Amino acid sequence: MSHCCFFELLPTELLHILFNYFFGHEILISFYGLNDYINSILRSYSAYKLNFKSISRFNFDLICRNIRSEQVISLTLCDSNDTSGLTELFFSYFQIEQFIRLRSLTLIEIEFKSLKFIFYNLSKLNQLRSFSFDACTIRHTYGPMNFNFENKLQHINSTLIHTYAQILPQLKFLYLNSGWVLEWIPLPNLRYLKLTRCSIDKLETITHLAPQLKSLDHLELHLRGYTDLADGQRWQTLTNSLITFNFKFNIHICFDFIEQVLDSFRTLFWLEEKQWFIAYENDYLFSIPYFAPEQVNSSYQSVMYSTVPDNTIFYNNINEFTVIKGKIGKRYFTNINVLKLKYSIPLKYLLHMIDLNQVKHLSILSLEDLLKFIPISKNLPCLCELSVKNDITKHAIKRMLNYSLEQIQKLKIRISNKYNEYIIEELFHFFPCTKYLIYKSRISSTYIMIRLINGFEHLLNASFILCGPFSNQEETFRYNPDLIVSRIKRLTHGTSFCRIYHLSNNGSEFIINWWIEEQVSLM
Repeated sequence: MSHCCFFELLPTELLHILFNYFFGHEILISFYGLNDYINSILRSYSAYKLNFKSISRFNFDLICRNIRSEQVISLTLCDSNDTSGLTELFFSYFQIEQFIRLRSLTLIEIEFKSLKFIFYNLSKLNQLRSFSFDACTIRHTYGPMNFNFENKLQHINSTLIHTYAQILPQLKFLYLNSGWVLEWIPLPNLRYLKLTRCSIDKLETITHLAPQLKSLDHLELHLRGYTDLADGQRWQTLTNSLITFNFKFNIHICFDFIEQVLDSFRTLFWLEEKQWFIAYENDYLFSIPYFAPEQVNSSYQSVMYSTVPDNTIFYNNINEFTVIKGKIGKRYFTNINVLKLKYSIPLKYLLHMIDLNQVKHLSILSLEDLLKFIPISKNLPCLCELSVKNDITKHAIKRMLNYSLEQIQKLKIRISNKYNEYIIEELFHFFPCTKYLIYKSRISSTYIMIRLINGFEHLLNASFILCGPFSNQEETFRYNPDLIVSRIKRLTHGTSFCRIYHLSNNGSEFIINWWIEEQVSLM
């Protein structure tokens, strides 16, 4: 029996239940076009969850052309490096007020100019119950801008005051980077509150705000403040009715008082009734396992100060391992996804430290460091991402001439200025299946960028660092990146999106991001 016939036997209600476990693009990729019956069910389904974080251009267009706004209950918009310009393209298809059934909205690294399309009409979303937005991650495209962070944040907050006053009282979930709204907007229905980079630095302030959060069940705080935040007894009073309480406080505790502070979190309330455990390390007091360290180096032993009964919990949480010179710990790590080598080490020693079968991302100093892992398919079977810290040289290229690493899909590299044309041409043979490129060398001309995009035939995303001005004839590219599309053979107008962003930490540098449509045909 064919798959199409099998699905025709399933009732609509059962398929709708099945769809609830997938994001919108996953549903369309899996089921769209099977037959007319399935297509009609897809058109009637009214609980799509759209997550555009790291989405391919093909899947983005598939969603926008086949799903109506009134079918969507959850929406995540993102202008990060691998989806630069997404919100502008999204608002060429939809307007935010059209999502009349939307219950959850998450905004990630949104372009400044797109915010007006969102916030001016956000109050019209009467069904909205969950809102997540970090104003500190707003992106600015190339052009005049105010580099004063405080002024930028103040401008954003003043724009949001009216909108917040209307939508926040109806929310059940709220994630913001600032706690100022809590002081004057009632939140009678709020059950989950997450605050990051919050201005609250005193426990008294939180105590003052607590009475209006009577419905709150789940609280997550990222605060930088004073030692009064490290008071387990006072937090017990404030969080007694909560189901979960996770926090990460950036505070300095004198060495002689660390255990005394932890004792206030060792009461029956913390350890038995709630089973909330904490630890202190590197000037951070944090919840375990929620904020347990995920990145460690080869000298790691364990967190020294904690209230957990068994330190195994720390090791199970670690997924990134950095090999450094010096003393090496005796623990064996089984869940490492990211391996970073800060110096060259024989493979036999690595095999005694971690399970290489789980490594997906390898970071090395030199391209030649890959040789120890040959054959890659045997020693690093899950590897799909490679970062090379130092410049790739002609000498390194010659040592790798006999190899082709088809499993590498994401590549982060720097290239020596000497013989760079030769090196670039050989990289196309070494990494023929690259889909995501991060080029860390500073470029002074569009030529290298064009050659790399043309040469990596499967490229979906590319990022380049620009330092200083282009030549006079190329300078117009900054203001209209689309002008360069005609010089890239594998691109046509409308199939790619290019954005130039200011780098927040350096006013003279910019990052150029390309979001390219994959050439795919639906069967």
